[in-house]
Amino acid sequence: MSQTKNKKFAIIATIIGVIAIGVPSAYLVSAQTTETMIPLTQQEKEKNNALEVAKKYIVTSPTFAFDGDINTLDTEYVGSLESFPPQYLIKMAFDSANGGFGNREGQMLTQAITPHKMDIIVSEGKVISAITDETWDEMKELFIQRLADPDFSIDVPEVYSYASFIEAF
Repeated sequence: MSQTKNKKFAIIATIIGVIAIGVPSAYLVSAQTTETMIPLTQQEKEKNNALEVAKKYIVTSPTFAFDGDINTLDTEYVGSLESFPPQYLIKMAFDSANGGFGNREGQMLTQAITPHKMDIIVSEGKVISAITDETWDEMKELFIQRLADPDFSIDVPEVYSYASFIEAF
């Protein structure tokens, strides 16, 4: 009978031990895996809002909308510019299936995966500038004018379209 009593005592002690260890452990494990959000400052909220505006813009921009790959879209930089009202510079990168810029429908295309970098400036919840590869103005859908090299002596006329580019020379 003493062996039976010892077995019952051992079983009850084991059950109490499992409960005593299991309940606090279950609480601590779930407490450790709970994600805690640290409150954002007003500037961080505005920066995040600007990033969301830029992401919505880039997928509808002419170059990306034509043949951009959403799987390659990457945010490389988000920063603020010293200005009033506040302006945010967002640098994003993506690949397109063909070379060139803008909506290239009806044009002869080079079928080569082409990496692009777009600099987007957001102010007051709106995109005010979007330049791809320091070459193409996405909002105006025009090549941007480049300054001539200091050693280059000819004047380069302002160019807004391919036709005016050809006519300029």
